[in-house]
Order: sequence, then C-alpha cells, then structure tokens
Amino acid sequence: INSPKSELLYKIDEGRHYQIRNILVTGIADSDLQELIVRIPLSKGQSASYRFISMGSEAIKSYFGNRGFINISVNISYETDPAKGIVDIEYQVKEGKKAQIGNISINGNKQTLDEVIRRELVFLPGEDYNKSRITASENRLRNLNYFEMVNINTESKSNDQFYDVNIRV
Repeated sequence: INSPKSELLYKIDEGRHYQIRNILVTGIADSDLQELIVRIPLSKGQSASYRFISMGSEAIKSYFGNRGFINISVNISYETDPAKGIVDIEYQVKEGKKAQIGNISINGNKQTLDEVIRRELVFLPGEDYNKSRITASENRLRNLNYFEMVNINTESKSNDQFYDVNIRV
C-alpha cells in the first residue's frame, strides 16, 4: 500500500534570553530582608526563568505564611532593557495583618473519635497562624488512612485577627 508521507518542520524563535541584573524585595522590614533573600532561588547574572521567578514569589509567601501572615500578597514587576538583554525583578510584598488560630471544628468524622484527629494537629487555638503546620497536620491526618478525603481550610471571623480552622474528613 502506498501511503503519502509528509514531513513538517517548525522553526521556533524563542527570542532573547534575559539575564537578571537586580532582585528587589519591597514592602517588608529590613530585618526580614536578609533571611528572605537567601530563600529566593534567583541570583544576579542568572538567566531569567518564569519558573524560578514564580518560585521566588512562593518562597516569600511561605516565609510570611509561617510567621502568622495569612493574607500575604506578592506582586512581581519586571523592568527590562532589551538592548542589553537584562531584567530587574521586584517582588512587591504586602504582609497584611498577623493572624491567630481561632476555633477548630471537625466535620464529617464517622471513623474515629474527634480526639484522635485533634492529637494529630500540630497547632492550637490562640497560636499564630502557620501555613506549614496546617499542611503538616493535613498530611498527618491523611497518613492515618482512616479517611478517603482530608481537607483543612481557614475562615475569617468578624475579627480579622482570628481565623477558624475547619477540618473536613
């Protein structure tokens, strides 16, 4: 059987690769700046990569999320010089207010006692909000293998300093 064959050839021009000239973090206290800069996976002279720039934003959110700031926002702005092929990256940070854990509620539990679930939590009411501890608690509950689904989310009370934690299993 004679079947026609064809060959497609695509030429892709990705454009110029930019090098990072400066990395700035604004909107935070100087005391946090040095500890935070080492967590951002970028350095001067490195080829600019959207993936690593986004990872820098996530590192900033994680840093502040583990220090009680639940509503942290990070805006990334770029200043480019096409003639030289360089880019300045600025992370504009808005910390928001520090938050604390309010009430903890457990919903959907039909497998075990609530106290079994509560002992797996690594946070308590009144403590500063800590994103890593919330995630660790969710993982600990999954590792019990009692539940098909585990979901932990936070909900603002009328007082925006306290956030209730809702655990759905």
